[in-house]
Amino acid sequence: MTDSIKKTVRMIILVFAIGFIVAGIFDGGYRDTFIKAVMVCMECIGIG
Repeated sequence: MTDSIKKTVRMIILVFAIGFIVAGIFDGGYRDTFIKAVMVCMECIGIG
């Protein structure tokens, strides 16, 4: 592959990644992940 094709593919992947991250933020997915992470941490140190 040529360098211009590689750059184009990388840009397309970057745009999709940013789009999915933004969609997840607006969907509230970060809250679920945060809550699960807090619960795991609390179980590991014996608080929960």
